[in-house]
Amino acid sequence: MWSEGTNQKPELWKHCCVEHDLFFWAGGTYRERETADMDLKKCIEYTGAKTQAKMMYLAVILGKYSPIKFSSKKWGNAWPWWRNYQTLNKDQVDLLLREAALSTQISPKLYEKFRLQLLSRQE
Repeated sequence: MWSEGTNQKPELWKHCCVEHDLFFWAGGTYRERETADMDLKKCIEYTGAKTQAKMMYLAVILGKYSPIKFSSKKWGNAWPWWRNYQTLNKDQVDLLLREAALSTQISPKLYEKFRLQLLSRQE
């Protein structure tokens, strides 16, 4: 729902968005959501797009307070029910990792980062 780069470089921060979407899809605790949102901001800033990073960060923060929720855009949308910022258990982590491994949108480097972070934060 946001551009992934500039007119000159249309995919400049796409990798940042894909990473954020992956962690957003998985869900987890409120603190983990804050971390995912801040990581998105930092990643986009690293591309040199500081203004875009601030605007996108503000948009994701404000989005969490919106009274209108789209199921495909909610935190933890991998799950068919609202998880309400819960810690992921081992079975849930295993399922997420199996699903993520099937994606063609996730690079091996991002998959490994995702895997390590999920394993480090499970119950």
